[in-house]
Amino acid sequence: MDDRIEALNDLLELKQSIEDLMLKLSKFDWDSEELIVLKKSHVRNIIDRYLMGDIDEVVVEGWANAIECRDDIGLFETHRFILKELVYELANPSLTHKLTSDRAKVLSNKMEF
Repeated sequence: MDDRIEALNDLLELKQSIEDLMLKLSKFDWDSEELIVLKKSHVRNIIDRYLMGDIDEVVVEGWANAIECRDDIGLFETHRFILKELVYELANPSLTHKLTSDRAKVLSNKMEF
């Protein structure tokens, strides 16, 4: 269980490539109880890294897709709706908004709660 939680933490903090993180997580069953919680600080970190040029929009989309439908990652209850909306947008730019610097700043402002 600790290995899974560590791998999930690494995903939320994007400590490795998405490919490496997904390989780590593929060792565990898909169905699970909630083991870890996505917080606005995780999303803010990803957006900040994008704005600094540390990661690009493809990585952001991959990150959001990797966490969007996982049973083992919950959403911080107080910010549940906005986090769900942000992750959905980041995971689905072709259905919502293409991620640009201007859009990232708008999303960052949405997290001022």
